[in-house]
Amino acid sequence: LVFSERQGLLKETFNFTCRCECCLQGPHCDHRSQSDELRNEYRKHDAVVQDAVQGLVDLQSALISVWRMIEIVEEEFYGDPHLLQKVFHDGFIVTALALGTNSPQSEEEPGLEDWLEMTLKAKLLAEGEHAETLRL
Repeated sequence: LVFSERQGLLKETFNFTCRCECCLQGPHCDHRSQSDELRNEYRKHDAVVQDAVQGLVDLQSALISVWRMIEIVEEEFYGDPHLLQKVFHDGFIVTALALGTNSPQSEEEPGLEDWLEMTLKAKLLAEGEHAETLRL
């Protein structure tokens, strides 16, 4: 969501209006425009991954998008484990599809087990230890 959408959601859901320094500066706050740009970039990369899953985009482009999404989550979302869990899972799916189509894969790229391990670690961070995460 861009700034205005985030503010509307905060107001509607929590009856909260943010009054941090950046929000009070108005649309000229550099951090706000950078944040909006990163969030829009994240959405574009997410669309590339979803298109690749449907066979509309090559899998190597999707894997590049996955890596960029990880960077954006780290930078913009402070490494949110819920988002990382989703992006790592995307990496797992794209890699599985690439292996199924015999697409070339660099030895430096994580394999299925690596993506699955990253996904499970993020899930544990996001949700904590409970019956389902311990079972996995």
